[in-house]
Amino acid sequence: MPFAKFKKRSGHSNAFDADAEMDRQPSTVNIDNPTTPLVQTSPQDEQIVTMPEKPSLQQRWTRLWRHRIDLYHPEPRKKVTYRLVVFVPLLSLTGFMLYILYLAAIASILRSLQPPTPQNGLQMIIDAWRGAESADARLLDIDSYTFSSSVTPKPCHSHNDYMHRVPLFEALAAGCVSVEADIYLPLDNASKNTSELLVSHKRSALSSLRTLRSLYTEPLLTVLKAMNPSVANDTDLNGPFLSDSSTYLTLLLDFKELSPDALAQSLALLQSHLTPLRNAGFLTTYNNVTISIDQRPLTIVASGALPLDMIMDPTLNPHDDVFLDAPLNDLFPNGRDTDSPYNISNSAMASASLSTAIGNPGVLSGAFSESQKNKMGEQVAQAAQLGLKSRYWGTPAWPAGSMGYVWRELLQRGISVLNVDELGLFARWRWDEGKLSKWCWLLGSVVGGVCR
Repeated sequence: MPFAKFKKRSGHSNAFDADAEMDRQPSTVNIDNPTTPLVQTSPQDEQIVTMPEKPSLQQRWTRLWRHRIDLYHPEPRKKVTYRLVVFVPLLSLTGFMLYILYLAAIASILRSLQPPTPQNGLQMIIDAWRGAESADARLLDIDSYTFSSSVTPKPCHSHNDYMHRVPLFEALAAGCVSVEADIYLPLDNASKNTSELLVSHKRSALSSLRTLRSLYTEPLLTVLKAMNPSVANDTDLNGPFLSDSSTYLTLLLDFKELSPDALAQSLALLQSHLTPLRNAGFLTTYNNVTISIDQRPLTIVASGALPLDMIMDPTLNPHDDVFLDAPLNDLFPNGRDTDSPYNISNSAMASASLSTAIGNPGVLSGAFSESQKNKMGEQVAQAAQLGLKSRYWGTPAWPAGSMGYVWRELLQRGISVLNVDELGLFARWRWDEGKLSKWCWLLGSVVGGVCR
């Protein structure tokens, strides 16, 4: 391909013009001075030709990403291919190794925060759990001195307890003094001849293998009998916790049926389920003669759609041993100057949604306002005045720092039990400081969910 001829536009010539001019001039030699160069150069010819500087790495990458390189030219295409083949896998490998190190650091911190696994009867049942029937052998061999050793009871309500891998026993191992289960009638209840109440979060997930009897009432009867090897009807009975035998348990049952007939049938079935516990003297009862509560190791509380009038109906609750979960934010529906319909004769606990009754912490501040704190304290005080335990459900589950803040505020205002979904996180609560472990709080606030 012939070279194009360019017209000189300035007094400066390029290297090619200098060579051409040199070829046109005749060569002469100064005999008197042999050191004289063959070609006499003019001042213009002595100008230094500046070569373009080599582009930096940043410039080369910029050109690459801006497609400034002619990829159709063989040489640039080889360079680009080489860079992609070498640098892309290298960067990917480096990123993967950093991610593995990050996960290892998180796992190490969580292991240091995890409380040591106790070696007791509860842990043996949890380890061997393969379903409700798998715990039968362990339950038949309970030692009252090792069943709940090293477990300290805490103001914990295991919310939706049946959703844990091992219902009831994981809550007891965490020290919870209250557990909750949702109960339904079976789907094929058209004949109304069923003898079981099923436990599930949704009706679509009902299973005949997960019954109230197999998951809760029968295991509780076995545990309480083992913890009270003497006469069962003794007035001084032991609860499930060896470290504090005077701490008793609450079983809250959320009735999910909606029609009055289905609710009445559910309550009647519950009465039959409780018969063995009642006969053993383990159920808390309201004494109409002394107008007081006969406190026993297990208190049954009905929540959900079950109305107050059914609890007070002597045909549906003839033994006065099933109590209502009253509305914490509406204990005095007719005003504080009137008597509340809820008292120890028909209720044992008062609960409400935190967001509905109080409101959530501020989005920017992450804290309750003074009016919210005062309202919270007032509602808890009203429940205590009526002799009822108090609980807020729907507390924040994320981040861990926000959850810990809400728990601390509730405890400072005298809440009876904390609503807990994550038992593992609850186990990391520092009761001596009233807050979550420092690392757990920090990681839960920054990356979210690592302490769950």
